[in-house]
Amino acid sequence: MKTILIVEDEKMIRQGIRTMIQRSGVPVEVIMECGNGEMALEILQSQKVDVMFTDIRMPKMTGIELVQRIQELPEKPIIIAVSGYADFSYAVEMLRMGVREFLLKPIEREKLWDVMKKLEQELVENHENSQTSKRLGHQQFKYLMLNEKITEEELDTMQSEYESEFALQAYYVYALNPKTVQTTEENYIYLHNVEGCDVYLVSDKNARLLLKNELVQEYVGISVIHSGIREMRAAYREAVDARRRAFCTNQMICRAGEQGKHIP
Repeated sequence: MKTILIVEDEKMIRQGIRTMIQRSGVPVEVIMECGNGEMALEILQSQKVDVMFTDIRMPKMTGIELVQRIQELPEKPIIIAVSGYADFSYAVEMLRMGVREFLLKPIEREKLWDVMKKLEQELVENHENSQTSKRLGHQQFKYLMLNEKITEEELDTMQSEYESEFALQAYYVYALNPKTVQTTEENYIYLHNVEGCDVYLVSDKNARLLLKNELVQEYVGISVIHSGIREMRAAYREAVDARRRAFCTNQMICRAGEQGKHIP
């Protein structure tokens, strides 16, 4: 479990929850605290949080309002509501909005530990399923790039299963010599050794950064900008042709349709 956010206006209760989490036996990289729902929403809008513990009655923005606003976010944490007996009806309403569980104050250490262990198992399983899905998606992309006779039915299936998951809007394809050590960076799609090339699918906003950092001093062929799975094979062929031209002309970066160095 990477990140937990504790949202509670009473400092002593926040610190108590933090201590119980730290003693639960579940490894957590970062535990953050804030005193109201507005601050919590700002954090959730700027970074990924795995689990959020939130009080119901808080100043500025209640726990119920916070949960409602979270439904608008692209990435939602698993939410645990913390309430007193007087707030039980609100807790039930929050469960209807997707809150996973609720803990009654004063919080019992063993109950919080049980919740932590259950959530850790769920997050591990979700991560494993996500990694499996990514590997399958990458295999499908390789198949698409190398297969000239792919059917419309296959394209439709790939589009429905992977296009939204991999965010394939406004991307470039880069082709270069295969690396001996494979990368695990998540800011782009990386395909190792496709017909003797390492292939990167990188969004428009990350393209320049990738060239300046990881791919510096490499002979790189770059496609023109594309969108969607259906354009992937054409983008791949453009990048491979440009990479061949870069190598033959001893220029580090070549873009499809152009000569010489070009950074998108």
